[in-house]
Amino acid sequence: MWRGRVCGSVMPREAALHGVTVAEDQSHVVAWSCSAVQCARLRDAIRGAGQLRVVREAGELFVRSDAGLRPPDVVVLAVATDSARDVVAITRELRIRCPRAALVAYCGGVRDTPASIGALAAAGVHQFVFTDVNDHGVVLRTILASARQQCAAEVVLAALRPWVPPPIHPLVEAALTRPLIVSDVRSLADALGVHRKTVFNRCAHAEFLNPVELLTWTRLALVAYLLEATGITVDKISIETGYPSPTALRNMMKRYTGLRPTEIRAGGGLQVVVDRLRARLAQNSAGLSAKSALRAPLHTV
Repeated sequence: MWRGRVCGSVMPREAALHGVTVAEDQSHVVAWSCSAVQCARLRDAIRGAGQLRVVREAGELFVRSDAGLRPPDVVVLAVATDSARDVVAITRELRIRCPRAALVAYCGGVRDTPASIGALAAAGVHQFVFTDVNDHGVVLRTILASARQQCAAEVVLAALRPWVPPPIHPLVEAALTRPLIVSDVRSLADALGVHRKTVFNRCAHAEFLNPVELLTWTRLALVAYLLEATGITVDKISIETGYPSPTALRNMMKRYTGLRPTEIRAGGGLQVVVDRLRARLAQNSAGLSAKSALRAPLHTV
């Protein structure tokens, strides 16, 4: 389970939803309008790994408090059939104000599933929980972790998207959403349902980095985000992102960025790796231009 922390001051737009002091290695979950039973099940799911803050009024989700306090890792929104529209609006607002908070909709039950559940998903809800269906113990804990993983993938993909050609976006997304499975080119090809050679050809046609290097940079960007946004150790991050060992992760980070994980965390996390990637892409572009110039026919006067 990923456990959030604060790095430096909190950005003004993310200053909402604060008010609970949470240990660096613990999760911060905010529950809005949840029943006593729902809150009890949430507490049980994050027991020993996080703290729950309960708010009753929608306005409390957006009231700013003292800067420097922890933003939430997960916001759980109770959804009733007669309040689904309100939750859709709140979800859209949360996506704007707290883009790094995973959103989970807690529905009354399968029979009471609101007709606007599609609208909730479109608005930005990452996972759905249903009372007495998937809201117990380990199952609920796994859903909360999956929501955080989805949110992290979205943040990293948004940071990488401007520097990656559109045909390569599906490759990056596959690597970010399934880091434990997509750890090499073969597993990347399997995730996309194509042949390994197709992955190489797609990168070549886009005149981009080869798939091995693309996958490495993508995975390092995810690691950098976790270093920035959570307080978990490099050892745990290496496990959660599918590296063979913490040493393998440290060596890869040093080889590609020239920095140690601790330096990445202290220097700004994700943006540090993105800047290093941009420099590498500029170098790659210059190399491709030089090759094109060498291939160009010579014109004699």
